[in-house]
Amino acid sequence: MSKVINVLEISQPDGMSYSHTGEVFKIPQRCNNCKGDGGFYIDNRSHRYDPEMGGHYQPCGVCKGTGELEANIVVGWKPKGEIKEQYRNE
Repeated sequence: MSKVINVLEISQPDGMSYSHTGEVFKIPQRCNNCKGDGGFYIDNRSHRYDPEMGGHYQPCGVCKGTGELEANIVVGWKPKGEIKEQYRNE
């Protein structure tokens, strides 16, 4: 079985304010449950659609019949560590 491997390079955006809420990266991928077909043809003999065999089509419960999923990765930014000594208001 082959895998899709995506490398996501993340760097701080220019001019970012402290209230920056994050960036959304959307990575589409074929549904592994239905193998991208969007569902299953149920006739007790085959899982592929064949109108000659009778039966019915059942949408995939994972991708809801689309055949694809999308990974939504949200990256947020926040300060790390202690305030530098020269910037402390003591």
